[in-house]
Amino acid sequence: MYVMLMGSPGTRKDTSINIIKHCLERQGFSRFSADRTSKERFLMDMRSSCFGDVDDTTEEEFLELPLDINAARYIVAGEFLDFAGKGNIEFITMLGKLWDNIAVYDHPKLHGRSITLNNPTVNMLAGNTPQNFALAVPAEATGSGFMSRILLIHGETTGVKITFPESPSESSQHALDAHITQIMTEVRGAFTLSQAAQDVCTRLYKGYTDIEDHRFAHYSTRRFTHLLKLVMCFTAARVSTEISYSDVVQANTLLYYTEARMPKALGEYGKSRNSDVSNTVLDIVRRSKVPINATRIWKSVAQDLNRQEEMSDILKSLTQVGKIKSANGGFVPHYEKTVVWEESLLDKSFLTWEEMT
Repeated sequence: MYVMLMGSPGTRKDTSINIIKHCLERQGFSRFSADRTSKERFLMDMRSSCFGDVDDTTEEEFLELPLDINAARYIVAGEFLDFAGKGNIEFITMLGKLWDNIAVYDHPKLHGRSITLNNPTVNMLAGNTPQNFALAVPAEATGSGFMSRILLIHGETTGVKITFPESPSESSQHALDAHITQIMTEVRGAFTLSQAAQDVCTRLYKGYTDIEDHRFAHYSTRRFTHLLKLVMCFTAARVSTEISYSDVVQANTLLYYTEARMPKALGEYGKSRNSDVSNTVLDIVRRSKVPINATRIWKSVAQDLNRQEEMSDILKSLTQVGKIKSANGGFVPHYEKTVVWEESLLDKSFLTWEEMT
């Protein structure tokens, strides 16, 4: 699964990511990617992870190692731009290919030799801002399929300030560690679906309505695969491999509320000449707790535009596409209602109010 936490600076993306990484490290997991890498180095690291320490192995010996061990890597990157680099379309395209859990991945040119990976399995938990996302994944890459393979988790600053946050209690940390250990040791083999789970999967597959945002034009083709991967997560969390009706419904609920915010997570990412400034304007409006007028917005973006008329055009455009609306002499965010699944296909009991709004 490829998961990217999206939000403005200060939304604690790194904090959330590090909690997960440290939790896995305590269980002995070590197949993390480097903080910054190239496509070729990433493939070499994946292959080396199959065999432990290969520092003393020559390149020729390394490439001749057997293929009967799965290659795996977990990308954990607080800043995805720093990990993948600016506009590295080849790397992004390769990651898209690896998401499909292909049986064998063959990279024909690596220092004149071919490198082959058996059952490459890549997971990613990364952080990004809309501005840095546009640098790392240029708009030209939207047709590469990467956009349809990634779940964008949008978060906003809450305004809550805690000077000295309390660390989790030792008992809760031990309980979490014990549960993860139980999953790692007991969840083995293929997943199976109950008849009720199969029936509801069919309803969800046939009843899904595409995200209207053109940037997710190809997402619908892989939505069911995203759902199945999430379903397996929920089932494994119960320390089981038999997928139940409730596992599917809970996974669909989580995916539904994620999808509702994915266009918002991207901001004004696109090919427009002023897309970066448009995103800044949108962020200013969303951060304001009261309607904010054009004069105050201009003070924040004047250094990025040549004329105030350009900002007026941006405000007009954001209003026309339904991102903001006029209210009390200023502008406020405008959130369109999304199509809701019937109640039997959603289970909101495990979500907080903030996660559903």
